[in-house]
Amino acid sequence: MKTIKRIETYSAPADIVFYCLDDLGVTGMHMTKSSAMMMGNKLHIEFLTKHHTGIGSKYRWTGTMMGMNMDFTVEVTKWIEGVEKVWETIGASEMIIYSWYRMHLLVYPKGNMSQAELSITYERPKGWFAKIISFLFADWYCAWCLKKMLADGKRKIEEDKEILLKSVNSNTSTEKKTNWYVVTGGPGSGKTTTVNLLRNRGYKTTIEHARHFIDTERITGRTVEEIRKNQVAFQTGVLNMQIEQEAYLLPHEIVFLDRAIPDSLAYYRFLDLPVDDRLTNVLNAVAYKKIFILDPLPIVNDYARLEDGEAQSKIHSLITAVYESLPFPVVHIPVLPPEERVDFILKNL
Repeated sequence: MKTIKRIETYSAPADIVFYCLDDLGVTGMHMTKSSAMMMGNKLHIEFLTKHHTGIGSKYRWTGTMMGMNMDFTVEVTKWIEGVEKVWETIGASEMIIYSWYRMHLLVYPKGNMSQAELSITYERPKGWFAKIISFLFADWYCAWCLKKMLADGKRKIEEDKEILLKSVNSNTSTEKKTNWYVVTGGPGSGKTTTVNLLRNRGYKTTIEHARHFIDTERITGRTVEEIRKNQVAFQTGVLNMQIEQEAYLLPHEIVFLDRAIPDSLAYYRFLDLPVDDRLTNVLNAVAYKKIFILDPLPIVNDYARLEDGEAQSKIHSLITAVYESLPFPVVHIPVLPPEERVDFILKNL
């Protein structure tokens, strides 16, 4: 078993980098196009699950290379949104230079930039001919794959930034308008489940940054208690991530946001934190198409959610008050089965 790793730095927020590298349309591009490294061949990808990303998602690669069949299935075995992903081959595989492989992606902030670590761990095939081919080409091919995947991700991010810049420069209207829909509510309202289901139906979505901030800090060795101890630093970090995220969204594109900048004001009020000029200024510049506020569910805590029922109710009321004070339509979503909540939202766009 051998592991090869490559690191790349990006001038974009970590969640944007993760979403790009999590997209097989980007990181699988080098395998779906004919090239010298692919011996003039290309592979076909078939998704085996409705969700194309996230834990448990599966897909199958098929085709030929060097005149030999290629047929292997890959499953995502670990997925921490915006931070980490692990995927590996499962079951019987027809491959040339490996018998099995696992890939590991880790993305985290690095100063004003973001850094992505991508690695391949593989086992050599058993047949004597395949072992010779693997010995000669496996490391070389792995290094090429890693380089192409990270480079294609960087190219896509830069292209998106160019499109965003042109969109901003061409928008001469003094009143900002967007096609962004906010999905929000108190802790434990089911909003992230709802947003994930929207993503599985093909809509563009965003990440919840309170959890993302915790996840990016945890990989440095800090505990949740340490991260939350300084609430000013914690809420500032979350707000910074949210501002960066919304700055990377195209106004005309339909996007469902898992919380948005105004949620920060509700949490500042809940924690009795002073509202600084920066938060006030960005709140004056926000623009959303519609706000969907989900009625609370029985709260279930985990490593990142520590509120009790009383705090849940108060935060929900504060979030509602903040959004109802803004000039955007607000729709309240009742407690329904998850898929029915999604249907309710889509019928009320």
